[in-house]
Amino acid sequence: MEGFKKGMNMYQRNNASRFLYSSFKRLKNKFLT
Repeated sequence: MEGFKKGMNMYQRNNASRFLYSSFKRLKNKFLT
């Protein structure tokens, strides 16, 4: 159970960073064009 919880935490953090990265790329594109 402990390992599963840790895996979920890592997955959520990974998802959050991917979301931040994509929104950052979108902002950059908006400024560049």
